[in-house]
Amino acid sequence: MNKKLVSLMCVGMLTASLGGNLISSAQADVVKDPASNTQTIDNSIGTPTNTADVDVTGTVGFDNTDPNSPEPSNPDAWLNIQVPTSMAFYSTAASNYEKIDGEAGTIKNLSGRPVKVEVASFTGKDLTGVSALSLKAEGSNGKEINLKNFVSGELITLDGKDTTATPFVGEATSKLAIGGQVDKTVKGSHKSENKLVFKFTPLNPSGQPIS
Repeated sequence: MNKKLVSLMCVGMLTASLGGNLISSAQADVVKDPASNTQTIDNSIGTPTNTADVDVTGTVGFDNTDPNSPEPSNPDAWLNIQVPTSMAFYSTAASNYEKIDGEAGTIKNLSGRPVKVEVASFTGKDLTGVSALSLKAEGSNGKEINLKNFVSGELITLDGKDTTATPFVGEATSKLAIGGQVDKTVKGSHKSENKLVFKFTPLNPSGQPIS
């Protein structure tokens, strides 16, 4: 192969390379900005275009188990929570009927977002024989509510169903415990019927009020 042929081959390769660059740079300038969710088509350079591709996603219905679902118009749509239908308390034979124990069940957040649980009211027909009575929620955010001398307040803030999906730190399920003390000055057996009302407030992923 002589020098002239080699030179021609090199020139051809260089021309092909430059031609490829010229072709690739001859496209219209499309600048996408993810931060503002926009794309700018600038036809001042390259080959003009009169079209743009736009990705379209859709959601039908509201999934309150997904922490990333779009915010609903009513924040209460986030609520998806499981609570007991009844509770019971009684004095125990093991304590010579001086202590009160009970069955209070569990409370479980099925929502994708944290939920604040409050005891809004506790009303009873008769707490004769009860000197102290309280409801307690187990867990890192659990609190105790005095039912005998009732004042409404927060019982616990539960994390979302998937506790790893939000910045808030807590449990999605809490075991409830009801207990207290018997008034030893009162003789005989006494029964009472009471009504407890929970109040729920959905929170943002960080466990703060939804603004």
